[in-house]
Amino acid sequence: MTAKATGICILASLCISLAAHGSDTDACLSSFEAGQLEQARQQCEPLANQGFPEANFIMARIVTNTPPVDYPKAIYWLQRATELDHAEAAYNLGIAYQTGTGISKDLPQAIKTYQRSAELGNAKAQRNLGLMYSAGIGTEQNYPKAFEYFTASARAGEATSQYNLGIMYLQGTGTERDPELAQEWLTRAASNGDSNAQMTLGVLLQDSDLNASLLWYNRAAEQNNPYALYNLAILYWKGERLAKNPERAAYFARRAEEQGHSKSAELLAQINRQTALNPQPVTPVITSPSTPVVTASANNQGLRDTDWIMQQPKREYFAQLTQLKTLQEVEPYLRQHNLTGKVDYFPAKTKLGEVYIIIFRGGFDGVVSTRTGMEGVVPDKISKNAWIRTFESLQNGIKQ
Repeated sequence: MTAKATGICILASLCISLAAHGSDTDACLSSFEAGQLEQARQQCEPLANQGFPEANFIMARIVTNTPPVDYPKAIYWLQRATELDHAEAAYNLGIAYQTGTGISKDLPQAIKTYQRSAELGNAKAQRNLGLMYSAGIGTEQNYPKAFEYFTASARAGEATSQYNLGIMYLQGTGTERDPELAQEWLTRAASNGDSNAQMTLGVLLQDSDLNASLLWYNRAAEQNNPYALYNLAILYWKGERLAKNPERAAYFARRAEEQGHSKSAELLAQINRQTALNPQPVTPVITSPSTPVVTASANNQGLRDTDWIMQQPKREYFAQLTQLKTLQEVEPYLRQHNLTGKVDYFPAKTKLGEVYIIIFRGGFDGVVSTRTGMEGVVPDKISKNAWIRTFESLQNGIKQ
């Protein structure tokens, strides 16, 4: 398992959260955050020249947000703030040295500057030092040193460091192997949104706790992690731990291929080839004794039952378009709005009695992608009032 990329902010944006430490810089900070850059400069520059660390850092941010960016001037203010022991400024100056942004690239100096920030407690600088020592960037490879920096950063809540620390415990790199601590740190990282940690937990738990494994795989898939997408495709295609579902397998394989996963194209071709040779049989879908039998392909939209709903991925989003009182109203509605074969519908009991709910799905991973997926398919007058929700919310309602 290779170390995760740093995800470093480029100097031009200085995307650092800044809180003023004294009333002297409150005014210029407020002006800066309001986008009043010239006013902020007039308020802040005198304070910076008086030696206020925050004011010097704000000046660097003002310069990098004023086009065209005067990089030498930004570096000047970062260096002044760093000399005054401003941790965030030192972190950003380290980025500049590491990437060669606004100053000559100098990896040893980047390490030295990161170390200054790390000593002041900056978790991101500690993370970057861990990554540089573990990969031997600008210095000799030193796993114990990387472990030390990752530990400090992880304890401060930095997700990438938590992931890397978990991997080091898992592999016994730079420290003794400890599977329990590995899982603890990977879980912390996964809970903090690190998709690599989520994917790794999916792998670790696949044999012992499939439900937990699928939860983490799906969370990583929501972030387009190619390995999680590929592993989900394999699970649905082989049908060894889950019910075989070529439609879901093809969906995840296609998404993994879009993310550049090398083996996904081969898997997708295999799924398409075998599905074409062995088409899914047309089988009746029966919801209850009082519900008419309707034939529908397992891969196509149509009438669904409770079992089908409960089998859908919990964190997948769909659009609930409308509800109709009787099944007889469904087909005319679908024809009227050109939705035949494009939506699913199923009976549900509500306070108004039994109704048929019509939904539009497409393996969506969020509200935005659901809205985008409806464009050109679902009429605007319907889509604008659709209820975007997850299958988990629907499943929980059914359980109640």
